[in-house]
Amino acid sequence: MTIKYTEEQKKEIRQLYQEGMTNAELVKRFGIGKSSISYIVDPTQKEKTNLRMKKNRTKFKRMLNEFVHRPEKIIQEVNEYHREERKFYFLLRSFFKDKQDNTKGVNMGEIEKIGREVLWPYEGKDKNGNEYPYVSCAITGKLGSVMAENRSPERISLDHKIAKSNGGINNLKTNMQPLLQSVNEMKRDYLESDFFTIIKWIADGPKYKEWEKKLNGTGG
Repeated sequence: MTIKYTEEQKKEIRQLYQEGMTNAELVKRFGIGKSSISYIVDPTQKEKTNLRMKKNRTKFKRMLNEFVHRPEKIIQEVNEYHREERKFYFLLRSFFKDKQDNTKGVNMGEIEKIGREVLWPYEGKDKNGNEYPYVSCAITGKLGSVMAENRSPERISLDHKIAKSNGGINNLKTNMQPLLQSVNEMKRDYLESDFFTIIKWIADGPKYKEWEKKLNGTGG
């Protein structure tokens, strides 16, 4: 039931509020709710609440709409990747993909040399003894290849340890690490600490534990 207040009552409440009476004191004196007092003493409060509720409803509707009508993601591969001798070159070039700090004017021959030194620093080998084009994923330790086809499980991509959006830079020596493409896509722009926290949430969650029991033959 909506309680109606006369203009005289509203005027009295506003007057007392302006004289210094608190919302709590007004609630006690007039026996009405705190939100009602807020709406009376601040006429814009109701509009603000409605706008906030509308915004939240719109955001939720947009989330649902995106889930239901999400278009199939089309993965496009750069034509040059199909030339075996150019795959590593374009993989390195993709590390400098943003427009503000692109490869224009960059000596890609030198970039490729640096890339090889970073990925295979131990006399042409990585820390696990793998040689070009094979290298270990920095997070999982799984073996991958910089020559693997796009979307393949062995595909290695080059990750910004600290994403550009978080202030990271396009420096192969200090801010690049090899990750399996699937892992890199999950990591996105997260800091590693935040990414690992999410992984921990998953590992501690009911769905993972249920899958683990089935995998071990103890449930399901």
